[in-house]
Amino acid sequence: MEPERKLMVAAATESQEGVGLVLSRWLALQLAVKNKWGGHDSHNLEEMLFGAMLSLYHTNTNVEDGSIEEIAIIA
Repeated sequence: MEPERKLMVAAATESQEGVGLVLSRWLALQLAVKNKWGGHDSHNLEEMLFGAMLSLYHTNTNVEDGSIEEIAIIA
């Protein structure tokens, strides 16, 4: 495997781990999933949130000044 590809794979793995850790430590989310506050699909909703966060994380964006307003337009 070429070095650039290895770096991309490592970065993807690290970002997945990071997002997973954030979600696993989010107490309100974990309580909601455990108690099925989102209905019988609570676990699937958590997985959808994970996927959406990864997608936003990996989206290549060019923001002029990094302001909240510009980032909100992209998201």
